[in-house]
Amino acid sequence: SDLYKEAVHVSPYMAEAHAKVGEVYLRMGLHHEALQAYRIAVRLNPKMAEAHLGLGKIYLSLQKAVPAVREYQAALALNSQLVEGYTGIGDALTLEGQYQEALAAYQQALGLTQTYSLLGERYASQEKYLEAIVEFRNALHLVTEIQLPHTDAATLIPLSKRSADERRGHERFLINMAVDVREESATYSPARTLNVSQEGLLLETNRELPIGTEVEIITPLIEHDRKIVVPAKVVRLEKPETGEHYLLGLELLSGRADTTEWRNFVSV
Repeated sequence: SDLYKEAVHVSPYMAEAHAKVGEVYLRMGLHHEALQAYRIAVRLNPKMAEAHLGLGKIYLSLQKAVPAVREYQAALALNSQLVEGYTGIGDALTLEGQYQEALAAYQQALGLTQTYSLLGERYASQEKYLEAIVEFRNALHLVTEIQLPHTDAATLIPLSKRSADERRGHERFLINMAVDVREESATYSPARTLNVSQEGLLLETNRELPIGTEVEIITPLIEHDRKIVVPAKVVRLEKPETGEHYLLGLELLSGRADTTEWRNFVSV
């Protein structure tokens, strides 16, 4: 940071130096100082997308959604490939309770990162906007929390991957992996994981399995020269409104020694 301050002292008309000082101040949580540095950078170079992006981050951290959106839009007008511009707009609009507009911004970010959230899209199609926002933010690996001022404290939804994992009691990972579901009758059904944890999996499959059904998930993962097989029980079933796929939430069977290899894989 001292180098950047020295650069500002030596070249006070260098926008990049002021922007770097603003970045340092922002990381230190010195919002007022960061704001001043980024404003100078924008005055010196109005076409500097990173400076507008920095201003957007500061306003968002101060929960000033309107100026945050304005600065993020200015950054995107200069560089339409800034993922943080779209996620910042999504976060700011979420703060304002404009959930549908926020979803559109997150979807732009997902498109730029070539990431897809099937569960998020499903929630969006069902008009479960907050749930969709949670899934989109998880897919984008956004870890900052958003407080929702338009919602009662008792019904606040923590909108970050970290807080969602804390709520579940264990961390989930977005892993898209082809697996087979084997029932007791030796029936095999193809499926695909949407997210996994040490204690369970969320699958998409074309076969409906009642809650309570015990199955084995045969994965392509190899451990000790054989595939990892996960014994589990169906604890959640979502039937599709359109199409053929079901969402299955599975919980590992407790007390089974053969769950160790799966837990070891997820914990790596």
